[in-house]
Amino acid sequence: MSMSGAARKARVDARFDLRLPEPAKDRIERAAEITGSTTTEFVRAAADDAARKVLADYENTVLVEDDRKVFFAALLNPGKPSQVLLDAAERHKKLVASS
Repeated sequence: MSMSGAARKARVDARFDLRLPEPAKDRIERAAEITGSTTTEFVRAAADDAARKVLADYENTVLVEDDRKVFFAALLNPGKPSQVLLDAAERHKKLVASS
């Protein structure tokens, strides 16, 4: 088997075991049967869809119009750094330079 074939097989054969309450198992089995898929196919698709949605929500920030305007205005016109920030930057420089 080629390396890409082996890598592909490894992904397909990866296992994920879980325990769940009997009523949830029964619902999943019934839903899989109704959709004409196996329980494994149903759970794999449902879990992957849910994971994609969670990751998309986590990785993408959606702002309402007013928030978007404030955000981009701050990016385009940043305020002057405060003295506290300047002092912290100076301390950081000393710590990093002395390392």
